[in-house]
Amino acid sequence: MKCQRGSVTVISLAMLLFLMVVAVAWLPMMTMEKTAAASDYREQQAWYAAEAGYKRAVAQLEAGNSKWSWLSAAGGLTGEGNFGFSPNPSSLDLEKVNQDGVWYAVSIVDADEDILDGYKPKEGTVYTITAVGSYNGIRKVIRKEYTLGDNGGTGGGDEGGEETLKLPGLVQAGGKVTFANDGTGAIDGNIYVSDSGKVEDKTNGGDGGYTDGKIYADKELVHGLKTLIPNSVFEENSYENLQEVIVSEQWDKINLASNTNYLINWPLPYNWGYLIDGTKANGSTLFVHSNQAININTTDGILGPTSGKPLTLVFDNEVVLNGIVKGNIRIFVKKSFTFGGTGNDGDNNLFMIMANNNIFIQRPIKYGFLSSHQNIDLTYKQYFYGQIQAAGNVYVASPIYYSNKVLASPGFTIPQGMK
Repeated sequence: MKCQRGSVTVISLAMLLFLMVVAVAWLPMMTMEKTAAASDYREQQAWYAAEAGYKRAVAQLEAGNSKWSWLSAAGGLTGEGNFGFSPNPSSLDLEKVNQDGVWYAVSIVDADEDILDGYKPKEGTVYTITAVGSYNGIRKVIRKEYTLGDNGGTGGGDEGGEETLKLPGLVQAGGKVTFANDGTGAIDGNIYVSDSGKVEDKTNGGDGGYTDGKIYADKELVHGLKTLIPNSVFEENSYENLQEVIVSEQWDKINLASNTNYLINWPLPYNWGYLIDGTKANGSTLFVHSNQAININTTDGILGPTSGKPLTLVFDNEVVLNGIVKGNIRIFVKKSFTFGGTGNDGDNNLFMIMANNNIFIQRPIKYGFLSSHQNIDLTYKQYFYGQIQAAGNVYVASPIYYSNKVLASPGFTIPQGMK
């Protein structure tokens, strides 16, 4: 027993040392959890503020209100990071705004015109409501279409299974951004990456000289990009009352009506040499199902509406699309997407192109929004006006210019549940 004297003390010291090591290891984790919780709290407060602004707008439209001096101009709420509120935004208690407090700013647009004081709401009118909520510098945006007298049924967003996306710059990339323009045109717009060292400038024949914009190292924005389209978008049972399109002749003209879901089973008995006329297909969806890669060469074209909500094309496989494409069109692709053709189809088109794999653009686009869960390649020397986001890399050898026209237009929302 004598040789065991002091063993309890040694064991106790060893246990205390172990507990101290565990405590020290937990301290950074506790700090991180506290920081994350605080960030979540600020985001939640900002979101609640935006909701409050949106609901106030809806309530006053329904009440037939004619006093709108509290609204801001839509341009100030949708600009590239410059929020020019006029008048000043409102706190939740409608008192003077505290910059670090909770506040919202709202705009309401009727047929591309801001609502001004004295305006009387009209039954059946479609209003575009934008509400910006803020708390301690964190901002959230709600942008929805609301039809007066429709009990909010056309509100979009959460109710409609889609949500509005707002991005501040020309390019947002989780990976590397490479510019290899040889001087044939400008690169005009702000670039957002997780690290400024991920922007490689080979413009002007390799001499560099990217000057028409700023580079921002914004990890929070880049890590928060929503680029992965959920599988439900590419499942037929997600679309009610699908009407199958039957092709009887090679040069058929297929007319699409508004607010209708259509199905094409690929491969077709003929090559895609016929015309898809969706000029009146506001809010319609054309679902193209295939167990193999889809190669479309269309000389007659795929036509979307020129106003109102766009025509949506959904492909559940890889797609190569060449030919004439006109109008306002959203394209969702489960795999990779290549967009080619002459592009001689006017400058008033609005294209939203989203793919879960790579995107290759081989034609001029004015105006567009590109989104890939992998990489985006604009290697052809054709102009692009719009915005780009990619979870991976972006390679550009074309003149590209910032424009938020697509994301700011009605109906160009993204599927809810994107990650």
